[in-house]
Amino acid sequence: MSPPIPPVATAPAQAEQRPLVPSLSLAIRLAIWLRKGLILVLGLSVVAVGVVMLVTPGPAFVVIPAGLAILATEFYWARRLLQTVRQRIAERVRQTLGGSDPPSGSPS
Repeated sequence: MSPPIPPVATAPAQAEQRPLVPSLSLAIRLAIWLRKGLILVLGLSVVAVGVVMLVTPGPAFVVIPAGLAILATEFYWARRLLQTVRQRIAERVRQTLGGSDPPSGSPS
């Protein structure tokens, strides 16, 4: 008869999957949400001040896009809205100046 084969010692599979610091992922998620929240509050505040400036003296047409630019750092919907605002401003400037579209390509 042959001698019995000793069992191979293996580490539990769950021990390898557990993170070293279990609360780290929660802390990172919390930091991300906190950052998004702060940017949302700051951006909406700047946009609100710009809207107030539409009826009071102030550079509303500078402040509103600045607020959208702040929001666009975190939110895709703000990026799209900012792009639309930029296109409309460019169209109005072209209409006001009476010029045509700027030439495409690099200047010679």
